[in-house]
Amino acid sequence: MASTTWIGIACGTSTTAPNDETVPKVDASPEVDAGSEVDAGPEVDAGPDAERPSQEATFAIGGTVIGLEGSGLVLQNNAGDDLPITQDGSFTLPTKLPSGATYAVTVLQQPSSPSQTCSVSGGTGTVGSADVGSILVNCATDKYAVGGTVSGLVGTGLVLQINGGGDLPVTANGTFAFPTPLASGQSYIITVLRQPENPWQTCTVDNPTGTVGDVAVEDVAVTCTTNSYKVKGTVTGLVGTGLVLENHEGDTLPIQSDGPFEFPTPVESGATFQVTVKQSPVGPQQTCVVSPASGTVAGADVDVAVTCSTDKFRVTGTLTGLTHGSIVLQNNGGDDLTLTADGPFSFETLVEDGTTYAVSVLSRPLDLSCTVKDHAGTISTSDVTVTVECRKYNRVFVTSATYTGNLGGLAGADAKCQELADAANLGGTYRAWLSVSGTPANSRLTHSTLPYGLVDGTLIANDWDHLVSNAMDLAAPITMTETGETKTTDPFSCAWTGSYDGGFAFGQDCNKWTSEAANETGTAGHLGDVEDFWESSCLYTLCNREKSLYCFEQSAE
Repeated sequence: MASTTWIGIACGTSTTAPNDETVPKVDASPEVDAGSEVDAGPEVDAGPDAERPSQEATFAIGGTVIGLEGSGLVLQNNAGDDLPITQDGSFTLPTKLPSGATYAVTVLQQPSSPSQTCSVSGGTGTVGSADVGSILVNCATDKYAVGGTVSGLVGTGLVLQINGGGDLPVTANGTFAFPTPLASGQSYIITVLRQPENPWQTCTVDNPTGTVGDVAVEDVAVTCTTNSYKVKGTVTGLVGTGLVLENHEGDTLPIQSDGPFEFPTPVESGATFQVTVKQSPVGPQQTCVVSPASGTVAGADVDVAVTCSTDKFRVTGTLTGLTHGSIVLQNNGGDDLTLTADGPFSFETLVEDGTTYAVSVLSRPLDLSCTVKDHAGTISTSDVTVTVECRKYNRVFVTSATYTGNLGGLAGADAKCQELADAANLGGTYRAWLSVSGTPANSRLTHSTLPYGLVDGTLIANDWDHLVSNAMDLAAPITMTETGETKTTDPFSCAWTGSYDGGFAFGQDCNKWTSEAANETGTAGHLGDVEDFWESSCLYTLCNREKSLYCFEQSAE
């Protein structure tokens, strides 16, 4: 019987697998029963070409990350095999896969700070016979809207800006957002580029600055309030006292003098103002006009002008007694007013309150005396009325010429008076106030019930009784000549009379007014006197001295 021989082959050579994986040594010798003695025989070398058992190869899965700025990015493959990524560049997942295996690389966790979204390109496939290194992870920073809310807006034209641009018109209260989102991590500052108008407002921004995170910014608060402006102005022309201005009802402002003023209460833009004169000035009375008096407050202080002017009043009156011709009146030396008939009249020029008026007679018929009652005064908040009364009167004048005591007697003196009156176109018949013994002045002159007055109409006596009264002074001295000129009243200005109080003959008459002898005397009156001795105050005047005459019109009544 043939015997069986067992041959044992021991494979101890270590084989290196692809990717440097080491294949463990395998003991191929079958277990030999120790009880049977076997002869192994000589060891046989398998040689280099001998077949070896096969080992499965694996391959790396990886790629490149670009655009990464945040932190916390985690990739995974086939829902596992997590790989944190901290920066741009290549990456390799921890676990290799054998050829034929599938892979699916996804983002397990997106980056933050800033918030980013990373997308995977070429992340799925089947492993071939080489490493996979073509996967691309592209990270882009997330962008979020920046906005908030607007409240209190009533005007128009509000424009917001972000970071000096991105103009955003806002037309109504509510939420707003800038049209261009900002990248996470980007800082922002929101400002008001243009404030609202109509009405003008001031809008302020709360939480205007910050850094975009990983959600939209919605906490910016824009609060608008309507602006208030001053109502002020300037007063001119104020001379009275007590002026009070008012804006609407209740906001009153006393004004003391010309210059600027300002109401205490501001007025909101869009609201109206109405400035009125609550109380006009007095002393003098004035009227103050406001311009513009009302309107709507816009986007600036309101300036008004208050112009005050003193009220003016009429000087009026009534004329009586103008029987012929015309009369010319004046007020304050001007504003001539010609009247041709009795009745009411009014000067054309108004007179300011608090100022004076003075009505006078500039011209009148020569044979009429016209006097103004209440002719002067001060205007006080109303028109004034004067009365002008004209009546025929006996004209009296002192001669412009002077004479010695040789007057040619009474007749010669009367002739001198008449000659001067005719030369001055006075009209009428005139006699000298002259007495001689036996023929006193009070017997040769007409005793008239009409007034006596100077040629300009100035009253000197109400009638004859007044003229010769010892109890009544003359109303005015006889100092005006036939031409209306006024003579001086120095101590030597006298007129021959030959009379004493009441027109009686005094006895000194320069030999019945026919002598100019230096040793004879005559009685004369001083031109400036109005007392009862007006005709005798220059006693014992030498007849060779030249003196005037008093000439009296003889009434035709």
